[in-house]
This record gives sequence, structure tokens and C-alpha cells, in this order.
Amino acid sequence: MDQRYRSENLPNLWRTIGMISFNSFRAYYMSDTTRNNDYPFLSVFLKYTQELELLEHLLPIVKFVQILHSKLGYQLARQTAGEMTFRKFIELNSGGNKEIFNSLKTAFDDFKLGWNTVISLVDRYQLPDNKPTIKDDSPVVLGLVEQKDSGIYLCAILYHLVNIQNKFLQEVIEIPPGTCKSLKFLDEPSFGFGSSISKTKPETPNGYCLQSMYLDQEELSADMKMAITNSVDFEQQTTMKKAIPAEAFALALKRFMLRYLTLENQKEKEPLYHYLRDNNTLNFWPSTIPEELINKLFPKNLLVANTYEAYTFIIKKTRTKQQAKQAKAKQAKPAKQAKPGRRKPDEFIDNM
Repeated sequence: MDQRYRSENLPNLWRTIGMISFNSFRAYYMSDTTRNNDYPFLSVFLKYTQELELLEHLLPIVKFVQILHSKLGYQLARQTAGEMTFRKFIELNSGGNKEIFNSLKTAFDDFKLGWNTVISLVDRYQLPDNKPTIKDDSPVVLGLVEQKDSGIYLCAILYHLVNIQNKFLQEVIEIPPGTCKSLKFLDEPSFGFGSSISKTKPETPNGYCLQSMYLDQEELSADMKMAITNSVDFEQQTTMKKAIPAEAFALALKRFMLRYLTLENQKEKEPLYHYLRDNNTLNFWPSTIPEELINKLFPKNLLVANTYEAYTFIIKKTRTKQQAKQAKAKQAKPAKQAKPGRRKPDEFIDNM
């Protein structure tokens, strides 16, 4: 076998018979329906493959939103957030340091790419057709999580991406255990990440173990409950005593949880008062609540770690007060008088 023969004939033994691509692989997989049973995870993956490509933008968006919150926090009034641009934010927070500037600029560029890629695909909240795109001179208020006004766009984008992820994971969870070798590593819990991580099994009847993260919450002390009771109006009565309406207090706590407690590196031992005392700060409180009332009455002994327990305490106490009020009103309501007329025989006998 000489060199010429090898060069002319041997390559034919390994010649390609078609273009190798992801689409050709998909076509090969779908050409035989039995593969759905043999490789169920691959079936789910191919179903969501185009949508899953969008998830690469979820982390960059969340990371830059975290940067905004960590740099601005409760120190920036909403009006200022509407006037400050992303370019100005990067310049102010880089402090002339080129390395910090480049880091913030890179994070913003990734955020901008994710926003501009996903925003046109979002249909939640009945957004207008002219959805805003992110530019360097766009206001930073677009990067603040708020289910109203300009913040609604970011909420819609995050919901869209999270919903894609959740739908995909839900179908993966529903794959019967033991039928998919690629999911074998989920059959039994084998690792942990500390006290802030909880291994929980889903409610669906399978043997997979998933990881979920949560912020450690602390129970309210008796002093904390007393401070809340003294500061909050649970009965919504108009009296001379000034108090924060329970509905407004619960709303502020809920907004704080949605914005901050989903982020990393929470300072759980910080006073909650530092975040919620200013009514102009990122619009936690309804506009009808005076800032002076918040500064004067907001409980100083509540911590960030008490947020959820304080929220549930207010909700439960408000509900209890309302139920008691309704029961009292029902008892005070006069009984209906019987219409005059002939009495029934049993009524006549009972009165004898």
C-alpha cells in the first residue's frame, strides 16, 4: 500500500455522510419515538431548548440589580433614581478607579444585553408595545424591582425568565425516578451548604432531592410584638392616637422582602428601621403615610431577620381583630321580629 493509494482511498472510509449540527441531532432523536422513553430528560431538554438559551441572561441581570441595591440601597430617593443615568451611576461609584469602572461597566453591559434581548418577548403585566430598551443614558430606576411604574419592566423580565426555568424543572421533576440515568445524581441527597440551605423533596411523587435556599428568620420577642402593637393601628379606627395603619405596615414589609430578602449577603442583624424609615426611599410605603409618622413610630428593635415574622404577626393580628369585630357586630344585630299571624301548633304547645 503506497502513499498515493492511502491518500486517495483511505479518506473515503471516514467520509461524512451529512452535516453534523444540533438540528440534525434533534431530527435523529425525534425520528424514533422509543427514544422518549429511553432518554426522557433529553426529550424535555429538546422541548425547551430555545427558551433555555434565554436563561444565560438571568444571572447577569440579577447581579447588576444586586449591585444597584448594594450601592444605592435606601440612600437614594425615587426622584433621584429617575434622574440619575446608568452612566452617571458607574462614574460616581467607580471613584476614578479604572478597575472598578471597568468592572461596573462590564456588569452593566451584560445587564443591558440581557434586558434588550428578553424585553421584546415579555407579555406579562400587559406592557405597552413600545417597551424601553436599556442604554447608557437610561435612568437607573429601570434597574429597581418595583411592581409599579418603571419597575414593572424589570419585574416582567425576571418573571419571564424564572417562569421558563420553573416550567423546565417541573417537567424534569415529573420524570419517574430510576428511568433516567442522567438524573441519578438527584436520587439521594449527598451534599449540603450550611444552615441557610434546606434539602427539600418536592410534593410530586418521585425520589429526587432538590436544593432550596432561604434567609434565616428569627422569631419575634415579646418586646418586639409589644413595639409593633403600640405602633400599628390594627382596627383602622379614626382616633386621636396616631399609629401606622396595619395595611400600610404590612405592604412596606412585603415590598422590602421582595426587593432585598431575595438577594445575597443580607445583613440579618441590621435594624430594619434603617431600611424602612424614609418614605421617599424606593417607595416602600404608600404615599398617604407621612414620613414623620414612620420616623416616630417604626419599632427600633426589629431586625432584618425579623421581617417575615413581623409581616405574619401583623397579618394574623389584623385578621383576628377583623373577625372579632364582625362577630361583635353580628351579636349586636337585632333578631328579626316574627310576622303577626296564626302560630304553629308546636309553638302554641311550647308556650302553654
